[in-house]
Amino acid sequence: MPASRCALLAVLCVFYLEQGTASDLITTIAALHETALGGCKSRGLSAADCALEIQRVAELPSGGLVAMPRRIVTVELSLCAVALNIEGDFVETGVYTGGTLVLMMNVLQRFGSLKQRTWAADSFQGLPEPVDQDIQAVEETEGEFRRSSSHPGKKGRYASTLKAVYSNLRRNKIEYSGEHLTVLKGWFTDTLPKAPIEKIAFLRLDGDMYISTIQPLEALYDKVTVGGFIYVDDYGSFAGCKRAVDEFRAKRGITEEMVLVAERGNTFEAVFWQKRHPNLHVSPTKRLPNGGELEYIQTIQGVVARGSVHESAGVRALLERGRERGGDDVSSLQI
Repeated sequence: MPASRCALLAVLCVFYLEQGTASDLITTIAALHETALGGCKSRGLSAADCALEIQRVAELPSGGLVAMPRRIVTVELSLCAVALNIEGDFVETGVYTGGTLVLMMNVLQRFGSLKQRTWAADSFQGLPEPVDQDIQAVEETEGEFRRSSSHPGKKGRYASTLKAVYSNLRRNKIEYSGEHLTVLKGWFTDTLPKAPIEKIAFLRLDGDMYISTIQPLEALYDKVTVGGFIYVDDYGSFAGCKRAVDEFRAKRGITEEMVLVAERGNTFEAVFWQKRHPNLHVSPTKRLPNGGELEYIQTIQGVVARGSVHESAGVRALLERGRERGGDDVSSLQI
């Protein structure tokens, strides 16, 4: 089942079910999806249209190096921040050519507040010089998952240009005038501490290495609004990134559980967590209220009915669980 043909978070849930992933992680992903759908529904879209909207944004031709499961989660977290009315802007550190910046800005411009803007920080000189923390070995597994790699990183890798970013935004019809986007060009240690960012609803870190991960965390984490989301793209692929996140969380006493974004073969690269709030936290052990899980299952059934994904064993397992829990005839749903 090619990732480009998978719809919504079904691409993740199907992977997880077929590989025997723990049900609490599946529930977390389903809860994330349900909240993201709420971001679309609040703007008057039907459940079916919401599902297709998430897929549409994730599949925008924005390029970049981020695989489809992580693109989808980026879209869903953006929508969650909108749906939960989290106060603050969207920030991405490590923009490269703007592949995921396009997705975040698309969501914010279509569903967010006119007061919100996006901040894009990048040196445009590639990765910084590796330090000891990038080279030291790290654990290769996280529970049942294994890291996709443990690169030390290389100075100058992933260099891009601001021109390439602007071209990508134009190609995808994203408005990037001053009121919508602020670009912070330069090394993070020079730009982030003095950036006039007041509050952050969604912080997406994609700096790969120790220095380019720890510096954004130190400069920006306190600006993330309670209930806001923190996503780290390289926790499972760069040793220094994992070490920076682990050190920062331990130093600051951050205990919110990180959710792994698994990909094929039970590997992962990205993680995310939500800054704790007693009423907004997405709990891995919390069942969806008011039949929400069944609604998610119905959405997947509808996508299968359209022929957007193949009805694999994983999808059938989700549907069967829905029938057992809800007793409704989900097989009759059409989109």
